[in-house]
Amino acid sequence: MSENNEANHISINIQGLYRSDKKILGNISLDLEKSKWTCLLGPNGTGKTTLLRCIAGLENIKNYTPPLLSYMAQQDLLLPWLTAIENISLGYSLRDESIDPNQTMKILAKIGLEETANYYPSQLSTGMRQRISLARTIIEDHPLILMDEPFSALDLATRLNLQNYAISALKEKTVLFVTHDISEAIRLAHTIYIMRGTPATLTRIENLSEDPPPRSLKNHSLWQQYESISQLFFA
Repeated sequence: MSENNEANHISINIQGLYRSDKKILGNISLDLEKSKWTCLLGPNGTGKTTLLRCIAGLENIKNYTPPLLSYMAQQDLLLPWLTAIENISLGYSLRDESIDPNQTMKILAKIGLEETANYYPSQLSTGMRQRISLARTIIEDHPLILMDEPFSALDLATRLNLQNYAISALKEKTVLFVTHDISEAIRLAHTIYIMRGTPATLTRIENLSEDPPPRSLKNHSLWQQYESISQLFFA
């Protein structure tokens, strides 16, 4: 696997991934535009999470050093003995760095969980835990953000609000996120790659809407894109 940083994009190249002599991923090339959102879209089980883990450096790939990044996994990975606010600032604590408590409280307020600052994960719902995990990802302030189904546990209204907030909070970041929700992909992504096949390969979707994310799903042209992407998604 190789990773090449240039002025306007990050290029990721994987020369296949094997497990027990079985090829899981094909040869994959992925261009991430800097300060843009890129989506990995595909049905469950196609290898989206595995690809994200490869990029994050969590798979056993030779001669690869991951770039500086924040990684939000499908599971919230909150430490049960830490409060919500302590989990959000965990990275700073591990690096023995200071962080302004007002900053974490502002993010808690933005995600609608200000009153849960001193709650432990066992006191939070699945959706609340996912929102804490999103806040922890945002507060790390790294240039590359990887997010695996970041809004999947949220009800529709909360999901739309958190999508809007994430777009605003990460507007200077390069974001790669995974979803199997076509409407979420066309609402948030500047670029979409469809992942499919065994071993998995990528197909880049061209001619996406020029409207900046987050796009209104009331836009008729988005549903025309939805139909064309669906044909590739289920092919």
